[in-house]
Amino acid sequence: MPKLAESNNPVFLKAKEIFGSHEKAALWLEKSNPDLNGNTPLTLLNSQSGSEQVMDVLTRIEHGVYF
Repeated sequence: MPKLAESNNPVFLKAKEIFGSHEKAALWLEKSNPDLNGNTPLTLLNSQSGSEQVMDVLTRIEHGVYF
């Protein structure tokens, strides 16, 4: 499982940008998400497809199309 402190992880960097802090990004990544079939975003970062799914959710949040 990726470490949250890895500042070079593009998903974490995007989450940090959207949520405004390391702490808020970490909380979001560790919380179960219904758009990810109940998985936590962090658990999906182990694969390319999972990372893409998480990035898609973050992009929707960023653009205000997250329900």
